[in-house]
Amino acid sequence: MKKLIWVLPVLALIIGCGGDEAENFFPLAVGNVWNYDLLYTEMNVDTTEYTGTSTTEITQETTLDNDVAVFEQVTTMVWDDTTMNTWVDTTYIRETEDYILIYYDLADTEPDTSLVLPVEEGNTWTVYADTTDTLTAEVVGQEDVTVPAGTYTDCWNVAYTSLGQAQDDWFAPEVGVVRQHMILGVAPFLNEFTRELTSSTIQ
Repeated sequence: MKKLIWVLPVLALIIGCGGDEAENFFPLAVGNVWNYDLLYTEMNVDTTEYTGTSTTEITQETTLDNDVAVFEQVTTMVWDDTTMNTWVDTTYIRETEDYILIYYDLADTEPDTSLVLPVEEGNTWTVYADTTDTLTAEVVGQEDVTVPAGTYTDCWNVAYTSLGQAQDDWFAPEVGVVRQHMILGVAPFLNEFTRELTSSTIQ
């Protein structure tokens, strides 16, 4: 089963999220950097919280093994608790007229569909499907979201659902995801993950 998508490029200090179809909800440019605060909570017998920070950067333009042009994106998570491992992940992003696609290595020929374009309320799609699980997505509607970087109005809330996992991302125009919230597992063995924008540089 693939990991639940980390819709990675995310956020800036731009306030406001409107519904213009021409707006870019997943800005792609080499040098774009997004910084986040992280909170991971284990909600089993006892509740344990872990805090940290995350940085996502679009590092270069490159090509897949089949010569399809993509952007390379590197995400690093560093936890304040040294018992938690530092996590580094590289993915490859492609924007078409109709989709934002995520590839997990240069040999990947079956990308996840992160977004269907244009973003519109009621849109539903399959992010991926394999022999063990299916991840689906739905554009729920628009909401106001406050994160350390500021308040974003009318952000598109996209809900991703998989077996034992649920993820909500809030997208702002010309910015990306301003907040991400995940619930992992099945009660009573649940874990919660939140990532919120603190600052960014958008080219």
